[in-house]
Amino acid sequence: DDFISFREGVLGSLDDNPQLDIGYVAATVKPGEILKMKFQVYDMENVLFTNDEISFITGELFQSGIGNLTHHSRSPDNPGALDFVMMMNDDGGYGEAIDNFRTDVSSVLDINPEQIGQVALTVENTSLSMQFQILPPEVDEDA
Repeated sequence: DDFISFREGVLGSLDDNPQLDIGYVAATVKPGEILKMKFQVYDMENVLFTNDEISFITGELFQSGIGNLTHHSRSPDNPGALDFVMMMNDDGGYGEAIDNFRTDVSSVLDINPEQIGQVALTVENTSLSMQFQILPPEVDEDA
């Protein structure tokens, strides 16, 4: 639901232009850090964006208040699309969901939850993927 709300917020900031859509949304959360949202905007008619359109879209996203727009570029994987990165506060509860995920994975793998590092969730129209880091255990130098 949070991903759907984020997508709707992005599209709403782009004046609900019926030609634009979101290709994917990826959330990355590191323990104790801010939420990093990556997403892709594309034209449903597969039209390449002009520099003026890129400036308009970037300006609208910057002014949207959704998050701090930190990066944008033409997508290397989808030349007709634009990739964006926003940093934002975790108001959607992603951190809590990630903490639960860390607990579940560490239990299954029989490791300490602190050994689960960065976790990334990517949602596309028909799929969800999760990637995570497994860190080495901390060595107790007093032992």
